[in-house]
Amino acid sequence: MGRPVRLGVAVCAVTLLTVAGCGESGPTAAEAGETLKAHITELMRQRHALDVQITDSGGRDIPCGEGKAKRTFAAIGKDS
Repeated sequence: MGRPVRLGVAVCAVTLLTVAGCGESGPTAAEAGETLKAHITELMRQRHALDVQITDSGGRDIPCGEGKAKRTFAAIGKDS
């Protein structure tokens, strides 16, 4: 009777990640933010995501403690 019908649109990835820049040591929020963007972009490429949209470009520090900050980055895309 044909192929099974998928319900809805399969979303390849919905990624809203907060970089843990609030630890005692490690990268700065800016460094971690760039790494996060690279990892999410690579994930989308590997999954052959379609219609990828950046929903949170990050680039700003979010205070999370005395003298500490974190960053976010989010992207969505459809499963190919």
